[in-house]
Amino acid sequence: MSAEVHELLREQEALAAEKIIFDDLFENAPVGYVVLGSDGQIRQLNPAGSILLGEENHRLCGLWFDGFVSEPDRSEYNAFLQRIFQSSGRESCEIGINNRQDRLLFVSLEGSATRDLQECCLMMRDVTESRIVKQSMVFNESKYRTLFENLNVGFSYHLLQKDADGQILDSVILEANPVYAEMLGRPLSELIGRKKSEVGLFSLTADFDWRPLYQRSVSAGQPVTFEYYCKHLKQWFLIMAFVPSPQHLAFIYLDTTEKKQKEQLAIETERRYRSLVCEANAIIMILNSKGDISFMNDYGLSFFGYRSEELIGQSVFGPIIRLDRDKQQDIRKLFAIFKMKIKRHHRGMIESLTRQGQRVLVDWTVQECQDFTGDEARFVAVGIDAIDARKNQREVEKHLDRQRRWNLFNDGISRRLSHSELIGAARQLGIVLSPPYVVGLLEIDREVKAPGGAGREVVDWQSKQDGITEALQPWEAGAAWKTRDGIAVVRSFPDAADKMNAKLARTIAEEMSKRAVQFGAKTNGVRVGCAHSTHPMQSIAELYEQAYAALSFGPVLSAANRLHHWDDLGFYQFIVKDLHTGMAQQFVEDQLGPLLQMNRSGAREELLDTLREIVSGHSAQVITERLHIHRQTLVFRKKGLEKILDVDLDSAEVVLNIAIALKMMSMTEKEYPHG
Repeated sequence: MSAEVHELLREQEALAAEKIIFDDLFENAPVGYVVLGSDGQIRQLNPAGSILLGEENHRLCGLWFDGFVSEPDRSEYNAFLQRIFQSSGRESCEIGINNRQDRLLFVSLEGSATRDLQECCLMMRDVTESRIVKQSMVFNESKYRTLFENLNVGFSYHLLQKDADGQILDSVILEANPVYAEMLGRPLSELIGRKKSEVGLFSLTADFDWRPLYQRSVSAGQPVTFEYYCKHLKQWFLIMAFVPSPQHLAFIYLDTTEKKQKEQLAIETERRYRSLVCEANAIIMILNSKGDISFMNDYGLSFFGYRSEELIGQSVFGPIIRLDRDKQQDIRKLFAIFKMKIKRHHRGMIESLTRQGQRVLVDWTVQECQDFTGDEARFVAVGIDAIDARKNQREVEKHLDRQRRWNLFNDGISRRLSHSELIGAARQLGIVLSPPYVVGLLEIDREVKAPGGAGREVVDWQSKQDGITEALQPWEAGAAWKTRDGIAVVRSFPDAADKMNAKLARTIAEEMSKRAVQFGAKTNGVRVGCAHSTHPMQSIAELYEQAYAALSFGPVLSAANRLHHWDDLGFYQFIVKDLHTGMAQQFVEDQLGPLLQMNRSGAREELLDTLREIVSGHSAQVITERLHIHRQTLVFRKKGLEKILDVDLDSAEVVLNIAIALKMMSMTEKEYPHG
């Protein structure tokens, strides 16, 4: 019995010793411990727990723990407490508590219930700092993710794939932003996880190997920047490659296409500007704020006879603007006066000197401008040779007078102005006209040149026509002008009114033809149609129409002649006026219709040639010789024609009608465009 008591006492002493150790650990633990009843009431807690709850130990016992739990975490705490008393294991949660010092702390609770389920022991650890860090990391990640996705440059992050020897084979795209996907024209989902060789920017072309960039960046210890042109996208990129870790490579892509285009435009603009300045047929000079020459273009140097090194840095007064040698003149005062004049008048005539001492009159236009810093004024002066300019001005005025003359007569004829209106308008241009008139219309053969230089040939031909037109301009009363039908000339002969006839008109037209040859036309390359006044009220427009008809239809009646008068058309004058009317066409159809409708073109042309010879009035012998046929063939063809046309070719009336129809048909075929 004493042995049992002794054992019991020893166990109690051991338990007391363990309790002392437990109490010591409980009281001095660095984490908070709290004992709760099954109803959540605080029954016991250690000093660390009191500190967390912000109140002395004895004042906390008996309080409800959920009174310290923050409102948002109250439901989570209740669920945690319920789990403890319903399970045999340990449970944990993380909640916010409001201690008695009005501080919000985040604590981690971990504990379990006693065997009798009447109490539970909880361990409280302050996780406020780690919770803030965690929330900060989540916030920063969200912030940087937003920044990453809204970058205005492309970005891609790659995991490198290497072989056994450490050589880079390829890379896998781990991250990329929307701008990079937009550059490639593909959805972002199609890029992530794919190999760079399959979907990356450099996969679009085979002319660039990106892999050495890794070694260059590692060797340099800093990012590598380079320019890259993607031919497929037709875009320029400024790319920065850097190595964030040994297994990764990142790229930043900036689209510089617009900048490159602007740079190229600036280069091209500067090139054109330099070309314009250097090749301009005008003096271009730049003066600094002191009046010293800082630039002069090649034309100006040639005009004044200087080399560039002889002028640059020299005052404009002396070499360019003449000084009076008999007077002592202060250059600074002269330039001050010069600047004052510029503010009032930007343009003026100034007598200048060439290097050889020759006086020249230059028309200067001067503009003051600031240099790019805005500090120093510069003066840009553009000068032209006033004498040469006046000569050019006279040429321009002459060209305008000529154009007004051409427009007047072409418009007057096309609108068929009355005789008095056309004469009155011509008088305003200094052209005096009074009947009778001779009107000539010249058609000049164009020279056929070797192939090539077609554009220049057209310019030369137009220039030659203009020269011939001016050469035909009468010294006396009259005018010459260019039309779509050729070159027209009207001559006025008031003193020859009583003797004006077709013979005199032909003589005058022959003089026009000779003068055209004298000034560039080929010897046999001029055809002339002419007409003359037959009564005082006959208009120039009517005579032009007659000359045009003579030029157009005269060769049908007399192909060998190169000069045709309106009178040469004879009774065909009445026909040509109505040549395109329905009545005239019906007359040709009535006389020649069956022959013209033959299917065999060769036979038709053969019979038409025979018919022309038959109605010409020549003898049978002459006709057979001209057609190179036998007499019996002629007889056979004549009978065939009579059968086709259902006529008697021995009838004078029939022959006359057919001859007229044939001429009308030829005139229609030979007529030139007119309007």
